Amino acid sequence: MTNVSQHNSPMQSLHPWAATHTSPSCRPRHLTSSPHHRRLTKTHRPMPNSALRESGQWVTHHPWAEVLGVEDVYTKWHNFVATRMEAFNR
Repeated sequence: MTNVSQHNSPMQSLHPWAATHTSPSCRPRHLTSSPHHRRLTKTHRPMPNSALRESGQWVTHHPWAEVLGVEDVYTKWHNFVATRMEAFNR
């Protein structure tokens, strides 16, 4: 659980509905300025279908001998990630 009371107004109970049921209302405090927050803009460029298709063809046609030929799970994972990153950075 997180205590967010410093960011919210005191809890209020809304009018009862269906006889005895009440709903709590928790509203944010209206801060004029927030020195802890800043705006960050990120650009996302989706992968085009042609690159996605090429990547899928590489995954299905790669022999994966460096992964399948190893018994140790850590080495297997390391080889998988290294091979994938090498292909990604081409």
